[in-house]
Amino acid sequence: MRELAKLMHVALDAMDPDPLKRSWINLFKRVDANDSGQIDFDEWRKLVRLELGMSEAVASIRALKEVWLSLDADASGFISAGEWGAF
Repeated sequence: MRELAKLMHVALDAMDPDPLKRSWINLFKRVDANDSGQIDFDEWRKLVRLELGMSEAVASIRALKEVWLSLDADASGFISAGEWGAF
C-alpha cells in the first residue's frame, strides 16, 4: 500500500507543475461526479487509472481493492472526504 501511495504522489505531482493547483482534495472533487462528498470504488478506480494514469501493470486491481479497503475506514462502501483526507 505504501508503494502505491508513493506512486500516486508522483502521478499527482506530474499532473500540474503548479503546486497551488494540484491537491488531493481537488482530485477527490474532480472524481466525485455527483458532488456527494463520497466516492465509490468505480470512481476510485477511474481516479487511479484515468486521472493518475496508473496502468494495471503499475497498480493491479487487487492492489486497488486493498487500498480501497484500508481507505474505507467505516466499511460503508464509499470513501468520504474525511477518509480521503486521512489518506
